Amino acid sequence: MLTGTPGEAPRAAAFERSLVPFSGKIVDLAGQLSLAEALDVCSRSDCVVSVNTGLMHLAAAAGAATIALNGPTAEHRWGPVGPRTVSVNSNLPGCGFLNLGGEYEDQREDCMKGISVEDVLEAFDLLVGRPPGEGSTRAVPVLPDS
Repeated sequence: MLTGTPGEAPRAAAFERSLVPFSGKIVDLAGQLSLAEALDVCSRSDCVVSVNTGLMHLAAAAGAATIALNGPTAEHRWGPVGPRTVSVNSNLPGCGFLNLGGEYEDQREDCMKGISVEDVLEAFDLLVGRPPGEGSTRAVPVLPDS
């Protein structure tokens, strides 16, 4: 399922069209849900995979299995907090620079390209307790503070 604001609906639709192998398996809900409805969808999902956004934080706090994708976002500052979360960080040098949230000037703009599908699959394996497959070790389990 894809979520987002009404303003993000065109980008979500374009993204859905780009996923040709998954045609008919994706539900695009961008612009159609209230925040409460989106959180309900997240809490009922097997796994939420999200860039580092408010909805990701809500899903993690609500206990949904959550994979947070951190490109420019500094995981140590803005990572998810919840009982079942994993962060995947960009492998590109200079990424993870956002500390206060506005340090974009003279920084990379391609940090999300440093996260591969294999990294996300490895994060999923960690999240569900399967031994990780071959590949990157950039998936970092995040445990709640005790």
